[in-house]
Amino acid sequence: PLNYAAHQLKITHHIWNNVVDQFEEPGNRYTKLRSVFQNGWRAYSTLALVASRHVGGVYVRRHHIGDADGEVPFEVVPASDQRRAVAMLDEHLFAPDAFDIPQGMLNKLLPERFPDFMWSNYRMNLDYPIHQYALRYQRIALDRMYDPTTLARMVNNLPKYAEGAEKYTMYDMFTQVRQSIWKELSSGANPNSFRRQLQLVHLNQLIDIYLAKAGRYPFDAYSLAASNLDTLQSTVKSAMNSSGIDGMTKAHYAEVLRQIEAAKSADRDYASR
Repeated sequence: PLNYAAHQLKITHHIWNNVVDQFEEPGNRYTKLRSVFQNGWRAYSTLALVASRHVGGVYVRRHHIGDADGEVPFEVVPASDQRRAVAMLDEHLFAPDAFDIPQGMLNKLLPERFPDFMWSNYRMNLDYPIHQYALRYQRIALDRMYDPTTLARMVNNLPKYAEGAEKYTMYDMFTQVRQSIWKELSSGANPNSFRRQLQLVHLNQLIDIYLAKAGRYPFDAYSLAASNLDTLQSTVKSAMNSSGIDGMTKAHYAEVLRQIEAAKSADRDYASR
């Protein structure tokens, strides 16, 4: 599945880089460019769904006891595959250049405006909402990886690994995702507009876990959310002192600190932790 998702992305990038050459001809409508371009998002949806399912994943088999070559019903997805899945999200979905579009393309993606029975064509935004589309598929992956069921399965998977096998833990996932989404804090680069919105969504995921009612998430999730917020608070404060960041980045980091400080000042439910 991971190889398939990577192959689909190659097709999308080919489409996005060649759609103008193949369809921008005299007499053709710009709505055709948008229609072809829009199909490319399917690959990002596939990647978000497939890769995130590997995290904390379990293979399920339907063999009967005594079947020839029969195996036990459950097998945890190997740690190497889980780590690779997050690395693919890092490279193709979370990266600063994950949604690089050929120069000028977005100015040509005109929507179809034939009226329907609800006259929605008079209420639509005509320009292409590239940031909203990008965040939609990033959210799919993040929502699944930080879902209470996924996190609970990661804990329950620990004793299911074969003896001596490498384990992919909740700590590994929290750390790998945080390092992917917040790379600019260590590199000193200015996060672009795609990264800024992604970072705030990821921050909100951590805060939601940190402030969640007792019992909603596994015990380790509360601890890791708190630890990740501490790490981000410390590193963002250090990054704020860098002379290389621009005004937008300073405003962004200031907002990050405000949200972390507000979360830490809120009351937490410790009843069943």
